[in-house]
Amino acid sequence: YLYEVTGVWDPVKKNSKQTRTYLGVCDAEGNLLKEPARNRTVSCSPVYGPYQLFVQLAERSGLTSALDDVYGVRDGRRLLAMAILGIVDPVTVNQMENVIDDTYLRELLGVDWGFEQSSVCRFLQTMGHASEQRELLFNELAPKSGCVIFDIVCLGMDSEDLEYAEVGRKTHLTGSRQFNLGMVHSMEDNLPFCYRTYPGSVADVSTLDNIVSDLRTMDCSPVELEMDRGFFSIGNVQMMLERGMGFTVPIPARVGISKLLLSESVREIDSPLNTDYLARSVVRGYETFVRLEDDELVKASEGDAGAIRALVFQDDSKRTKEIATLYSTQILRMLSNRNPVF
Repeated sequence: YLYEVTGVWDPVKKNSKQTRTYLGVCDAEGNLLKEPARNRTVSCSPVYGPYQLFVQLAERSGLTSALDDVYGVRDGRRLLAMAILGIVDPVTVNQMENVIDDTYLRELLGVDWGFEQSSVCRFLQTMGHASEQRELLFNELAPKSGCVIFDIVCLGMDSEDLEYAEVGRKTHLTGSRQFNLGMVHSMEDNLPFCYRTYPGSVADVSTLDNIVSDLRTMDCSPVELEMDRGFFSIGNVQMMLERGMGFTVPIPARVGISKLLLSESVREIDSPLNTDYLARSVVRGYETFVRLEDDELVKASEGDAGAIRALVFQDDSKRTKEIATLYSTQILRMLSNRNPVF
């Protein structure tokens, strides 16, 4: 075995001593045969593939040109580089410099900038307060052929920096203040292009009204709303009709028109003309029309003024499971109530 011997002076003991460093296995003449693994330097090639993919996607979707126009090429490419890095290899801010050095992202975007923690924090703080530029970016990305709003999300927030965080309807559940977030998607490519934050104390219907007003200023039309059944009310339906919004919202079972449409659909929904195959299940749909009359939904015809399209939807796979659950529950209840026989 081959060692490297070094003489070291010990000032306390006033004498010298030798330290040995193992180098590896040697032959009879002292030639090193194999370098030890712990002394090897491993070198890796910078990552190219996934970063090139997202750079191309950003260019084809128009995101790169929109960022360049709104923020300038220098700042726009910085934002795009951090966004791509957050998708491919999400890390904390203090690790961003080390990760990006192992990629070709700088070369792909032409970014000549250090991603040190202090620089990134200052840059993001500046961009976060640039609300006018953010609105310009939304206007640049807004599709003119229409958009879809998928409900309103209520999020908890303990930070005091967000001015919209207020006491809302869910504060008693989480103990945190909340704010409302709405995400808007394009009808063309189904990708999100815009978001809106609102105070947590504002009702969903008012939040939606504000979002639609903002989208109209972007010349984004038509606007479609996809809501859950908790949003349904006669007042909300009336508001959406008055604003000219397209909407899809489930009708709760307690509403009278829901029972009427279910009973009416029994004769027609099993028809092959109303049947399709979706997500590995047979689905059936029965189409009819309703309208608002005296603050109630009533049956209507397609040509009636103010007619609203209604659809009764049935998933055969889900229906079979629900029937099986119902009967198993009834059998267990009967067995539990049976009188003993001696």
